[in-house]
Amino acid sequence: MLDKLDYSYNDIDSIVHRISPIFKFIGLFFYVLICLLKFNNILFIWNILIVFILVLFSNVKYMRFLRVLWNLKFLIIIYYFFTLNTLSMELSDVNFLLFKILFFIYYLKVIIFTTTKESMGKGLSFILNIFNLIGISIRKIEMFFINVFTYLLFLLTNNNEYINSLEFKGINYTHGNIIDRWKIFFSNIKNVNELSKKDYKKRKKGLEDKLFKSKANKLYKYRNRYNIFDIIYMIANIGMLIFYILVVR
Repeated sequence: MLDKLDYSYNDIDSIVHRISPIFKFIGLFFYVLICLLKFNNILFIWNILIVFILVLFSNVKYMRFLRVLWNLKFLIIIYYFFTLNTLSMELSDVNFLLFKILFFIYYLKVIIFTTTKESMGKGLSFILNIFNLIGISIRKIEMFFINVFTYLLFLLTNNNEYINSLEFKGINYTHGNIIDRWKIFFSNIKNVNELSKKDYKKRKKGLEDKLFKSKANKLYKYRNRYNIFDIIYMIANIGMLIFYILVVR
């Protein structure tokens, strides 16, 4: 069960679902920024704790997050071998870096599990529109991101279905080594890509109608009002930056 890939939106209600996608992406930016700044134990724990709280209050089954760690088990082994033997890094530094990478992936997973493709598209387009100096239509930016998310979802879904079909052909994908997994993935990518293109074309027209009609706001499940969870979430993120400026720096 841990081998099954999982990247679909979790259609339930939770505190994290109610946080604006704009603030979720801004929070992701703060997470990466804090990871790149001068290391501090308190700042590191605070940064990781925010991600843990997001996972806890997302109402998403913990097994879906554990799958991430399980599917990366071979890469983690290679990571330890490379950093400890080739780069001769200290074990503590290797562990800290691994935690930062894993929790970054968990952060992305929280966004994927608790935010629809449409909301992610609108959230990213809103942020980029702040720096929109050449006057590109915000609707076009929205459509670009939503098309990208939609195609990637079709690609991953079709690939997942193909992997599951291998079991009926006697090919044990889930317990194979990492080399066999990559061989299967690349040998199948062409067929998966063609299927994904067909699914994408069918969906694209519906997305365009949904986004570009005059009543798009009524058809769109996107919150324009911010709530107390947005405020608390941003205070927690900004607090880390203030702590860095006043204490760490």
